[in-house]
Amino acid sequence: MSRHSAAHYFLEGLVDLGVDYIFANLGTDHVSLIEEIARWDREGRKHPEIILCPHEIVAVHMAGGYALATGKGQAVFVHVDAGTANACMAIQNLFRYRLPVMLFAGRAPFTLHGELTGSRDAYVHFVQDPFDIASIVRPYVKWEYSLPSGVVVKEALARAAAFMHSDLSRAQRRGGRGAGAARACLRHPDRGVQLDRSQCFAGFAVLRRL
Repeated sequence: MSRHSAAHYFLEGLVDLGVDYIFANLGTDHVSLIEEIARWDREGRKHPEIILCPHEIVAVHMAGGYALATGKGQAVFVHVDAGTANACMAIQNLFRYRLPVMLFAGRAPFTLHGELTGSRDAYVHFVQDPFDIASIVRPYVKWEYSLPSGVVVKEALARAAAFMHSDLSRAQRRGGRGAGAARACLRHPDRGVQLDRSQCFAGFAVLRRL
């Protein structure tokens, strides 16, 4: 059986959903995704184009502009709690303009002593693990999720995308968070899925509010 990282299936899920662009301000939590994108490039596989952005507000607003022009929500990658906090003002704007986007934030690894590939190996991994990272954007999203394993990454992405482009009742009109995952989640071997350097992604999907 061929073994792939959760990052591999994460990218496949984005391709399956027709995501054209990933607007990104990357950090150490995205190493496995960067490695997988490089592998796909070597193999000539098509994946969403990566647009590197100097700040998270830029990334979210670029995704919002694309959604405004095309009606299609895109992916935004930010770095742990700091990137989520930087993105929050732009997420408010998209929420109020009712524009779809999926916001994904990496999380610190949850293993400490090498139990999984991608375990904590630097001081910063301890200070980047706040009590409730989702609370930063929760008032402006329709849905939030913390990815527990790469085994369900495609299902989580499909649900995030469904929320992103859905029309919900008045009581449910909120933006959305996609999926949350820590550094080792994207490297841990599980049923042929080898999760990479992010033991689970913390993802948030901001969704159209209609």
